[in-house]
Amino acid sequence: RLIFLFCSFCFQADENPRFVIPVKNKQRSVCFEIAASSDSVILQLISDADSGITINGELGEAGKSKFQKIGIVYKDLYEIEFNTQGLSLVSKTDHSIQTLSWSPMSIVSDSLSLSSSNGRTTEVTLGSTAIEVLLHRSRQDFLWLKIKLNDFSAVSTGLLGRFSRQLSVREKGRSGSNVLIEVDGHDVTVTRDFTIDYGTLSKDRVSCWVVPDGGRGAIEGSYSDYVVQTLFQKP
Repeated sequence: RLIFLFCSFCFQADENPRFVIPVKNKQRSVCFEIAASSDSVILQLISDADSGITINGELGEAGKSKFQKIGIVYKDLYEIEFNTQGLSLVSKTDHSIQTLSWSPMSIVSDSLSLSSSNGRTTEVTLGSTAIEVLLHRSRQDFLWLKIKLNDFSAVSTGLLGRFSRQLSVREKGRSGSNVLIEVDGHDVTVTRDFTIDYGTLSKDRVSCWVVPDGGRGAIEGSYSDYVVQTLFQKP
């Protein structure tokens, strides 16, 4: 198994959100944005058959890729749905459903746990993997995701699946505002910019290489390759 730095998704106020991928030993992250062409598009973010974890996210209005729902499947035993009002935890073994609002909580069930001390950030532990789902209050409330402790395998798929393998990035040259970088052996023309890290409630600013065209060259294929039909759909 390969361990990588947490992926924190980021969004710049009044602009389209940017996914931000930290790069080991670099002061800049690789960033790209998704402009979905229709409302309520669901993206498969990560799916790992080895750990039994699938994470999908449903976007809101077209062109504004703030997550309105995040769905997590764990080993075919649990389904967790987060939305801006609260969350629901479904046990597939006894068919029980727990529905909770955004408030302090603590739930432990086998190798799964949910905990929140502030009612704005919920930590989800799935075996040896830990993620946080954050609620950001704004004109249109939205959700964001942070992977705190990553034990996804090297065969993970999804929009962010390739980043379970350590990303290799180096700058090769500049031309005006454009920068040529090499990402895992592929040349990509980018620009430099700053964005806000919505993987924290403090909304830290980070420096990025911004990949245009929906992240083409940084992700495998196009974002449309990762569109799924339901919030709990697996590959």
